[in-house]
Amino acid sequence: MIANGWTNAAFRSRVTLIPGKVTEDAITKLHFMNNVYVSSSRGEAWNLGAFAAKVAGNRLVYVPYGGTEDFSDASDVKIPFHMAPVPESYRWEPGAEWADFDTDALCVTLAGTQAPTRFERPAWFESHFSLASVGTLMRKLVLEVAAAVPAAAAYYGG
Repeated sequence: MIANGWTNAAFRSRVTLIPGKVTEDAITKLHFMNNVYVSSSRGEAWNLGAFAAKVAGNRLVYVPYGGTEDFSDASDVKIPFHMAPVPESYRWEPGAEWADFDTDALCVTLAGTQAPTRFERPAWFESHFSLASVGTLMRKLVLEVAAAVPAAAAYYGG
């Protein structure tokens, strides 16, 4: 693929594979040193790596199936996908499906992706994902559940 400068030589000069374990601090530094995060997963329940990259101001290139949809925005780039059976070797339940895509779709998507020119954390992140906002939501949900169970309601003061 040579569109948008993606030749094998350009890829090797711009992409570094890091085998083995990387500390959380090193991962955070990598996010701030870069500007595009590719998550070519077939579906992530939450996708902490993509979330950390988004908080660091990276543009996401991702499969729009799973938790990444909770924090992506219009500036991010979606990899086209279709639902397909999960290979039996994964030993999931019979009939399980995941978001499948082909390498050509990923390459075309990457070729059309523009890196952000400046750091910009989405304005709504703090109101949705800060410790205070998550704690407030969790308290509300626990109290709702506790209200439905008499013993729990008494314990929590309901």
